[in-house]
Amino acid sequence: MKFAENCPDLARSPLPLQQTDLFLQASSGRRISVIDGGTPVAQAVCVARWGMRLCSRGPVWLTDCDQIAALRSLRRAGVSLINGEIGDAGALRAAGFRPLLSGATMAELDLAEWREGIDSKWRARLRQSLDLTRHFTLRAAPFDPLKDRWLLRASARLAQERRFAAYPERFTGRLAANPGAARIWSLHNNRTPIAGIMVLHHGHSATYHLAWSGPEGRRCHAHRRLLALAADWLAARGVKRLDLGTIDTDNAPGLARFKLTMGARAVPLAGTWGAFPVWPRSRRAARDRIDPDG
Repeated sequence: MKFAENCPDLARSPLPLQQTDLFLQASSGRRISVIDGGTPVAQAVCVARWGMRLCSRGPVWLTDCDQIAALRSLRRAGVSLINGEIGDAGALRAAGFRPLLSGATMAELDLAEWREGIDSKWRARLRQSLDLTRHFTLRAAPFDPLKDRWLLRASARLAQERRFAAYPERFTGRLAANPGAARIWSLHNNRTPIAGIMVLHHGHSATYHLAWSGPEGRRCHAHRRLLALAADWLAARGVKRLDLGTIDTDNAPGLARFKLTMGARAVPLAGTWGAFPVWPRSRRAARDRIDPDG
């Protein structure tokens, strides 16, 4: 199999954020396509990390193929770290990758009939939230770097205080700078924000990217109302899936319960896999490389 860089996105199914054009542009990464007999069979958005190429939540399989051979082709393209999907673990091992870190579990919400899957307690608190927040001002609009900067800063402070992983504020700003990609739902008491969320819209899928709630927002379950509004808005526009982030029952059991009782399904990932050594400039790699413009 051959590989080519800087190829267009050929996927038709909902994609995780890390494999989208939105992430590609914000991270200044590369998309590598694996080609078998002239047919693209896989693609992977990769970013530079620690002098190596990292592929998160990929590769994306475009058709049935020899996955082991495709992964070996990615190795020859210089991809040495993969945060893989759970179904790829066997192929990763056979292609010469070895597990380095255990995988997280993601919460994915099917938006087709998402309200049908809500737990009764989640539904009751949503009704309570609608009543408790009726006097607050709702803002639902595309991200505005002047009006909505407070949410990025408040979310960054929260991540630092609670020591959980989050994208840097500057990187989130680059994601949100793409027109139409980021949308904000927030509640305000007069001009004081009490809660807010940012959702990133990318093709047939979306990502619950960040959120913040103050004491008043937590008392009135504001996130339930805001997230319900976001889910309805996305579903009305044909978005199929909303990624709600990781499920961590050990360190954040309340947040995990919040996501699962909303109707999200738990999706385990394969973890981080590495392949060493990698020779991205070897004669064999040069032989297998295709110039997409040539």
